[in-house]
Amino acid sequence: MREALPRLLEELLSFDAAFRETRTGAPSAASVEALARFWRLPEADPLRRVMPSAPTDWPTILAELERLRQGNQVLGSFKSWAAVAERSEQVATEDPVAATVVALFAYAGWVPSLRDYQEELRSSPPDPG
Repeated sequence: MREALPRLLEELLSFDAAFRETRTGAPSAASVEALARFWRLPEADPLRRVMPSAPTDWPTILAELERLRQGNQVLGSFKSWAAVAERSEQVATEDPVAATVVALFAYAGWVPSLRDYQEELRSSPPDPG
């Protein structure tokens, strides 16, 4: 997965002008500010548990994605990560690069939370309806 993340970002960042400009350097000031605004929202709580402040460079973003993906500890519930993903749609209206980063963080955090969610489903009584 460690090798896949840089390739995935390179692919994602090649689709349009906003992404192509970002691909070769740090995220733009607008993207960094959009991430900082997101980090202050209640939906960002699971991310703040890992990173107290929004990342500002690609090496940090990649390292934190990898740390979330490894899932040594579940940092949010299935529902809390879904809220992060949903909010990424709103972030997209102001900055597509920041929205992509938020969505990738949501996915990376959500996957480990599935273990707990599956266990919760197994231990719940069947739905009679």
